[in-house]
Amino acid sequence: MAWTTENKAQTIASIDAGMTQGKAFAERTAAKLAAGTQSSVILDVYLRATDEGKRLAGAALIDGIAELIVAEKGADALATVGAMLEKVEEIKAWIVANFPTDADGYLSARSITDDGIAERQFSAAEVGGLKTLLEELAALVV
Repeated sequence: MAWTTENKAQTIASIDAGMTQGKAFAERTAAKLAAGTQSSVILDVYLRATDEGKRLAGAALIDGIAELIVAEKGADALATVGAMLEKVEEIKAWIVANFPTDADGYLSARSITDDGIAERQFSAAEVGGLKTLLEELAALVV
């Protein structure tokens, strides 16, 4: 299928909406992390970052989309999209490097206790690096 200018304009609108939603998610989540959090929140960040990264990378493959972004929004907007994609990858890398795993590499997200199954809890200090990355991501979108 050939991409028309209208298709590309819709894609740009989708990118804009995704960036705005991503900023709001990053701000809300960074605020939650200030008091520490549980494993499900961190895994949700990873999944959202993965989805956003795929969406932005897929849009970048559309022939002529970069030129249209520059023509409609300026070179700074294109640079912001690239910076956001890089920050998403940094967030994912931080989670992979810092989320506890067992000897076989499986995530240690939950544990069995006398009371049932408990989610792993993380202190504010343990998730400080992730909080900083989310704040940096939010700051990219104006």
